[in-house]
Amino acid sequence: MGEGMEEQEHGESDLHGTPPVGPPESTPDRRRHTDVLLHLLGHLKRALDAPDRAELVDLIETYPRREVPLIVPITLLRHHFRRHGTDWVRNQTYLSPCAGELMLRNHV
Repeated sequence: MGEGMEEQEHGESDLHGTPPVGPPESTPDRRRHTDVLLHLLGHLKRALDAPDRAELVDLIETYPRREVPLIVPITLLRHHFRRHGTDWVRNQTYLSPCAGELMLRNHV
């Protein structure tokens, strides 16, 4: 960054004192997590009825908008995989992070 340039975080003003407008943009990490969540949802396409699929898609789409923490869609996916998933999916560490990592996923 050039001299005098400050990094703008969500909720902070820019160099001219102008507050950010609208919701924060989705970061590359949030987009990647969203892609993974939607990929995992694809493993349930035959097992879930349309309302359950729609609920999951809606919930996953709230994550990149920072409306829910990552652990929320993960928990709902994990619930459905316990009932309908394959061993391969149930054994993915992405769905069962260790306790310390799980706490890091609780921020919005």
